[in-house]
Amino acid sequence: MNYVFLLVFSWVSLGSCLAQYTLKGVVLDSANSRPLEYASVVNLSLNKIAFTDEEGQFQLVVNSKSDRIQITNMGYNPRTVMGLTEGQSVRVLLTEAPILIEEVSVRKRNVQKRSVELGFHNEETYSTNPGPGGEISTTYAVFIKNAQSIDGLIDRAYFKLGKYVIGRNGFSKARVRIFSVNRNTGLPETDLLRENTIVRINPFSQSFSIDLEKLRIPFPNEGVFVGLEFFCYTERKPTGKGRYAIKTNCPHIAVTKMKNYKEVGGCFYHVYDFAKRTWQWVDISAGDYSKAFVNQVWKFGIKVSYYD
Repeated sequence: MNYVFLLVFSWVSLGSCLAQYTLKGVVLDSANSRPLEYASVVNLSLNKIAFTDEEGQFQLVVNSKSDRIQITNMGYNPRTVMGLTEGQSVRVLLTEAPILIEEVSVRKRNVQKRSVELGFHNEETYSTNPGPGGEISTTYAVFIKNAQSIDGLIDRAYFKLGKYVIGRNGFSKARVRIFSVNRNTGLPETDLLRENTIVRINPFSQSFSIDLEKLRIPFPNEGVFVGLEFFCYTERKPTGKGRYAIKTNCPHIAVTKMKNYKEVGGCFYHVYDFAKRTWQWVDISAGDYSKAFVNQVWKFGIKVSYYD
């Protein structure tokens, strides 16, 4: 199924000397004019991101008409636009990304329904690392193998976060993400969870699970990536001598440390490489982001039901 998204842009000058503008717009489903919340609007040139609110509206700072603006929504192929001028209205079409996985056959014979928990959520906590930090992309995903070749469905997702002190900085939110695995690269590919599942993160959210049974999400032979896409912010203000004052509502994330993590999976972070002008998944467990994180895995997991 294809949807058409109409984005109405308006430009307000922030200062002629800086040539910056505030991009204001609304994201709508053209089929029924329903506002689309939590769609992301990213300025790839300035490393800035905005998310649509409940009314589908957003504001985003841009520097010039040469800025590359990318609009994405869960389960759809992204689109990038540029060359926008003041007062211009832009119509953007987003096409739904297909799910390319083998059909999972769950056969109800004269046998018993069983379930198994997979992943890292029950492992001992090694430490808690700083959270997303408000970067352009804030998706954390853990790879969970289907080592036993289970033909089943994902009933629940588990997440363990770290200590969270909100102070005056307010709450944050996160969207649950479940991705299929690209057979060639071994990286996340398409969304298996096709509807927005939003969690409000607060001091009591250090351990929570999400019921997914009614959605009947298959557990492919290649395994899945289960993760969280955070909606939070971090402000860094220089205080001198290379130091910064930090204000954030991003939670910390609990990690476990396992030398044999490759037997069951690993963890990845989605980031935009400005030098290469492309998105990439960074293998955290292998130390590609930092050698300090070698063998560390975020404490995410799933429950799979099957018949045996």
